[in-house]
Formats: sequence, C-alpha cells, structure tokens
Amino acid sequence: MSQLTMQIRSLTGLPEVNVPAPYVLRPYQLGDEVSAAECLSSAFGEPWTPEKVLSELAENAGTWKMFVIVHGDQVVTTATARTSGQP
Repeated sequence: MSQLTMQIRSLTGLPEVNVPAPYVLRPYQLGDEVSAAECLSSAFGEPWTPEKVLSELAENAGTWKMFVIVHGDQVVTTATARTSGQP
C-alpha cells in the first residue's frame, strides 16, 4: 500500500476514508512510531527513526495528524492528514 496523504479542513476526528478490507484506518497510538518509521523510510526513500516520527508529531501537532493503516496488529502504512487552514 502506498503512502496516503489527505488534505482536510479540521484535525478533529477521523476523516471518512475507505480502505479495502481487511485493512483498517485508525488514529496513531503511542507505540506505532516504530512501524511508522519503517513505513515512512520505505515510502520516501530516506531514513526515519521512531524518534524522528515522535519529533515530527510534536512539532507539527497543529497542522497535521498521523493515522495508520493496519492489517491485524501490524501497521502496514501511515496516513497523514494535513489541515488546509480553511474553516
């Protein structure tokens, strides 16, 4: 599955995005940063560490939010929602 990026108006709540079964889209949870780092490294061809994921989440909390797509208990890709800045 490729990296998914969404432009949304508000960072509250989970956007309605359909992913094919048996995959599930859910909000990022503490502990997902290890798998998220692997997914981001693969998607963007640059090294991501769990620490870099946590740093990016903290620095950009007001402008983007991370979701993950899971299959069973395994994170298979990340999904990023970035605010459009418009109400």
